[in-house]
Amino acid sequence: MADYTSTGSSPLACGRAANVVLWAALASTSILVGGYFLVRVYRHLDADLAVAVFELVGRTAVLTSAGLALEGLLDGEPAGAMGKGRWIALQAVWAGAMLLCFCLWMDIAIFAFAGYHLTTGARILLSGGLRAVRQSIEAVGVAPWMIAAGVLAAGTAVAAAAYLARLTGRFSARAVRITVKRRTAFQALLLSVAAIGALEVVSYDVRNPWLWEREMRSVPLAFSIVRPEADLASFRVSLRRPPPAQERAAAVAVRSPEAKPDVFIFMIESLRKDAVNPALMPRLSAFAADAWTFEHPVTTGNATHYSWYGLFCAEPPIFYDAAKASPAEHGSVPLTVLRRLGYRIHLFATPNLAYQGIQDVVFGDGGSLLDTRFHPESQDVAERDRAVVAEFARIVAAQPRGGGVFVVALDSTHFDYSWGAGFDPPYKPIAARTFALRDDVDAWTREALRNRYRDAVAWMDLLLGQALDAIRASGRMGSSYVIVTGDHGEAFWEHGSGTHGTDLSREQVEVGFAMKVPGAKPRHFDGVFSLLDVMPTVLHRVGFRQARAFEGVPVQARLLSGGGMAGPLAARAALTFQGVNERAYRFALTTRDERLLFELDQRDPLASRRLSLKRVTDLADASLVDGEAPDAAGVYDQLLRQMPRIMDELPFFARETR
Repeated sequence: MADYTSTGSSPLACGRAANVVLWAALASTSILVGGYFLVRVYRHLDADLAVAVFELVGRTAVLTSAGLALEGLLDGEPAGAMGKGRWIALQAVWAGAMLLCFCLWMDIAIFAFAGYHLTTGARILLSGGLRAVRQSIEAVGVAPWMIAAGVLAAGTAVAAAAYLARLTGRFSARAVRITVKRRTAFQALLLSVAAIGALEVVSYDVRNPWLWEREMRSVPLAFSIVRPEADLASFRVSLRRPPPAQERAAAVAVRSPEAKPDVFIFMIESLRKDAVNPALMPRLSAFAADAWTFEHPVTTGNATHYSWYGLFCAEPPIFYDAAKASPAEHGSVPLTVLRRLGYRIHLFATPNLAYQGIQDVVFGDGGSLLDTRFHPESQDVAERDRAVVAEFARIVAAQPRGGGVFVVALDSTHFDYSWGAGFDPPYKPIAARTFALRDDVDAWTREALRNRYRDAVAWMDLLLGQALDAIRASGRMGSSYVIVTGDHGEAFWEHGSGTHGTDLSREQVEVGFAMKVPGAKPRHFDGVFSLLDVMPTVLHRVGFRQARAFEGVPVQARLLSGGGMAGPLAARAALTFQGVNERAYRFALTTRDERLLFELDQRDPLASRRLSLKRVTDLADASLVDGEAPDAAGVYDQLLRQMPRIMDELPFFARETR
């Protein structure tokens, strides 16, 4: 307590020196870290950057003046009368401010690698609660040394923050001896907020709204008083949730089919569309040549839990988080129908499907829809994949034909990409590490990272070939549905992001896909195909025709009928939802010719009230409209004329007048 006695100078409401060294450190960190992100966003010296710098200074003033004001409130009156509780609280505030400095610097590394901020990373790891952190780490694919380094860094940061907070407090009281009145701190807080608001109002008509919005997304601690209108079109919306899954399943009437073809579904982690070629995946390519394939096979989500939900539940995963929290939503309606038709469901999974509640949401509470499940316990992902394929081959050989659903999930192609013992990786040079910051990704590094991914894909093709051989050996290949798909794609900084879950570009949205249909000839479709339609396509063969049990539509009705059906989604469209959403909820609508990026105004879809069309690209991801293109006005006018049709493609919204 002796460190904080009265200095006899102008009071901070009670005569103690403010910890100005701490607040100066926080202000400097805010300016430097914010400046790093501003340079990444604006890249040119112009009026937009100048306004952004002034706003950064204003936000920093808000942060530091708020800290000084809080310090003044905790400092007791009269001088020398600070109670123990207030003293502890003051120490906690100082330590928290210093820890924020450490986190801001760490945020640069996290954002440069993953494309999202430290807070979002923490939210992903804690999405299933503290008990599910291990499953989250495993699902994310972070190497053990990275986890150890992160834990060590976090512990060091907390200890250093506590030590430096006390040290700066002593130094400020003894050497600097600057006092700040509580009233002055509050006045500075109000003035800085007002200055930011005035600057935004004055500059609103001249600032580039697309860069302004990008700044709000990229700069840590950024906020705006005025909302940048970076929209091509905007609508007030209300969301329409379907009835609970168990209620929809109970309403389905089923009749035992004359034949029950087996169904084999292979979910390959992070399998992007262009990976399926004869050089890289000869076995899958040979299978695809004798199956149904699509020019644009589109996943329902660029993260695993969204794609599994879309494929097996045949529902857009916009309500996934709500479904995860509601037992009445647990259990795929298509799988429930198959169980009622007499099918037995077998799961062979390398990934731990406790992640994000996938097992409960898709297969019912505790996997109640499953007859058998196999999840090897080996720590090595590639060896788990090997064990999964071996067990699958054994079960297929032992089970009688007909009436089986076999779900096989393989994971070696997940970041950070692996292959089994004895496998000679064919692509070199191979990156020794997969952790790379965006600024590090030169052409050579990117190719080395891609080679590591290619080698994992080649290993996956070897295992997949063994599984397909097991199906052939059992005599079921011609009489079964055999579906091979990626859950989502994988990016290598083609559009500024790596891995998956971070954007809705072609590399993350389009997946490797092939479907062998009993009695059907091989065929390649030029249009768009959504994983939403996989299970409805299977059910169509066993005589299931009921509409509105789910949103997916059979391929037989969507494409083979000429696309003239009046289903919830037209033949030309597919929806993909973004797994990592920083400050709003994003999804893409892929049509035959273009991909439209939409955004809700909240990260929680259920709390959203406005839908914005943010961007339009062609399917090669070359920009058509982004607010900066010279031909934006013409394409924008065309889009406005098409918006009623586009809105009809979004079955979970009731459109209202803007």
